[in-house]
Amino acid sequence: MNSSTAGKGVMIVLVLFLMLGSVGMFLVFSMMSNLFPDDHKVDREYTFEGMLEGHECTGFGMSMYKAESEVEHVYFVEYTLESSYGTFKGDFGVVFDRNDRPIDIYTFIRDDKIGDVDVQVWKLTDGDFTYFLYIGKVCKIYQMDVLGPNVEAVGTVVEG
Repeated sequence: MNSSTAGKGVMIVLVLFLMLGSVGMFLVFSMMSNLFPDDHKVDREYTFEGMLEGHECTGFGMSMYKAESEVEHVYFVEYTLESSYGTFKGDFGVVFDRNDRPIDIYTFIRDDKIGDVDVQVWKLTDGDFTYFLYIGKVCKIYQMDVLGPNVEAVGTVVEG
């Protein structure tokens, strides 16, 4: 066997070793992300009660995690309220910094509790609507109050 053939054999073994190492690393990271999921990357459901155009209403909503940045956690919230008057649909976004605090467009109101959970209340004004968000650890919105023209409703996270 000449040195040229031996060199090719060594290169093939090295390439195979690198490929197997890459696949192995992918499998390890994949297993680790399944064993230790990021609690930020959770979609949550909400139930609503309140008033719509002077009529009692109920509804449902959802906050959906949007992976848009490594330094921010972004959630898109949609909700639907229904009453004998009709149906109202709304939406808004919530952006948290890397420290799990809403960014500057939100106003901190106070520390509070929902049951035995410590939360912070933050305010967002979006056009004619004002939202009060009761936020706990890991960007979890436990409650959202929706106030707008002819709309007043409270959404509560569905646990379980």
